[in-house]
Amino acid sequence: MTTTPPDPAGPDPVPAADAVSAPAAGARPGAGPAPGADAHPGARARPGSASGPVRVRPCREADLEPLERYLPSPGRTRRHAARFDRQERGLAAFLTAWADDVPVGTAQILWQGCAAPEVRARFPGCPELNGLSVWPPELRSRGIGSALIAAAEERVRAAGHTLIGLGVDDDNHRAAALYARIGYRETGCRYVDRYAYLDDEGVRHEVADPARFLVKELPKGPAAA
Repeated sequence: MTTTPPDPAGPDPVPAADAVSAPAAGARPGAGPAPGADAHPGARARPGSASGPVRVRPCREADLEPLERYLPSPGRTRRHAARFDRQERGLAAFLTAWADDVPVGTAQILWQGCAAPEVRARFPGCPELNGLSVWPPELRSRGIGSALIAAAEERVRAAGHTLIGLGVDDDNHRAAALYARIGYRETGCRYVDRYAYLDDEGVRHEVADPARFLVKELPKGPAAA
């Protein structure tokens, strides 16, 4: 599991490069789906099978309640509110995926890049795709994660960047395989990814995961219509 260390908006417990198809078994509290998928133990049952078309759009304030209902934050951490605040302050773009008017996935673009200093030193100004998550597990491997990635890449390209990066756990082979298929390449840039979360009793837990940073070159030109 990988995430950036706390930024000015506060700690985000979701790893930077959650696997969109990793199994849910063995999830750690507060961690995303990689390698032990985002558990969401308090998630409510979803109407239907979320079989409708998937729409990806930036998070709105009104989305925070359904996001917490269907993709609840771990413990006392308010992940979605923190990400929305980060977006409101221009530090990130918080993307949400919806099917049948129900949230099924999230991701964010950190415009200032990965917080790990060794990554920033090597890739200054490279936005990071962070916290990719699809839930529930049965909706994984249906293109939702790929849709979130594509939407993030287009926003980064439209903002004038020609490079986007993301972190992946050393043991998250399924996520690494997905990223390789869609054009992300290994850079040899390794770092320790650190994040913290509050459990249900309000106890703070700190996690450090070895990770590596992948990048993808984006085409130049105006945004697609």
